[in-house]
Amino acid sequence: MKSEEMRKRIIMALPYVLIALIATHFGQAWRMSESSEPDMRVMGFLEILPSAFSDILPSFHPFDLLIGVTLAAIMLFIVYSKRKNAKKYREGIEYGSARWSA
Repeated sequence: MKSEEMRKRIIMALPYVLIALIATHFGQAWRMSESSEPDMRVMGFLEILPSAFSDILPSFHPFDLLIGVTLAAIMLFIVYSKRKNAKKYREGIEYGSARWSA
């Protein structure tokens, strides 16, 4: 693999890696909220969220990494599906109702 191609792949993957590392903080906050009832768990999550983001380093607990990778994969799927469903742009050819007018 050429170095230019490798550099492009790394640049394309960098946003998803950053999303995964930031999302580990959400997993950490969810794991640290201690209640077993769903409504109290959400309240505990919201209370602990600022303290989870206070540390700049991501959490490397397996559950936190799973949450981070899952959120990054969801974002990758959304971007891929939006890109795949985009209309094809043809250079120099007019679009829309203007091409049907007389």
